[in-house]
Amino acid sequence: MIRKFFKNLSGYLEVSNFERLGFFALIFIISMVCAYQFYIHSYDNTVTTSEDTRKLQEFIAKNESLFEDKKFAQKKKDYTTDKCQVNDLFDPNMDTKEQLIRKGLSTGVVKNIINYRKKGGKFRVKKDLSRLYSLSVTEYQKIRSYINLPDTLIVKSTNRLLNKSPVKMLVSINSCSVDSLEMLKGIGPIFAKRIVAFRSKLGGFYSLSQLREVYGLPMETIELILPNLNLDTTQIKKIRLNSADVKALSMHPYISYNEAKAIVNYRQQHGKFSQLDTLKTLHIFNNKSINHILPYLDLN
Repeated sequence: MIRKFFKNLSGYLEVSNFERLGFFALIFIISMVCAYQFYIHSYDNTVTTSEDTRKLQEFIAKNESLFEDKKFAQKKKDYTTDKCQVNDLFDPNMDTKEQLIRKGLSTGVVKNIINYRKKGGKFRVKKDLSRLYSLSVTEYQKIRSYINLPDTLIVKSTNRLLNKSPVKMLVSINSCSVDSLEMLKGIGPIFAKRIVAFRSKLGGFYSLSQLREVYGLPMETIELILPNLNLDTTQIKKIRLNSADVKALSMHPYISYNEAKAIVNYRQQHGKFSQLDTLKTLHIFNNKSINHILPYLDLN
């Protein structure tokens, strides 16, 4: 069995003289092609090595910045762009973001200035800019002469902005204008407009503590202006509790639509209110203090 297997296998492996000759001819041709390719590439390398080296050196010299360390390049960029290179007078209260950058202020300082203005802040003297956390003392000294603001505030009756002095002045919070509020230290045009707008919705302030409800107004600023405020509660505009409809009642910030509806429903079922304290008996006001609402209601 085994002999028969090997006999058949040897029949498949037999190679004729012609096939053997063809095999050696193929090996010879492949060897010649490989030798030729090796010779050609070796020759090209020896000829072009010096030329390629020279071109590579020229490329590196022309594009040296491409081979700098990235971290160093970034630090170098940050260092140069983070410094103020002011070349013209600038007004931190009036100039736009683009104008401030064009005049040489760094992007970080410009961002702080714009954010401060959006919150209602106002720069009154040059030293106010030194409070910006992105502006170092050294940088402030460098740009100080370019700031289009006075060094100190001078009291002049012809200049509203310069009237903001340490001299105590009283402003009636329930009747003053936006301009009058801007005379107070720490109050810019935005905060002044917000205070007047909130006063209009309320109908007037019955307590100076209500200033805490003005959107964005810092507690520090409120404490700063309190000594300069006068409160006259007789100027409060009140709502007629016994005749106002749901819409008129719910327009007040302290009265919701459902509360206004409950007031009107009670009035329709039980008649007019004879006392303001009767509101406390309404189910909707259970467990809720309405003392902040009462100053704005009138029984007439």
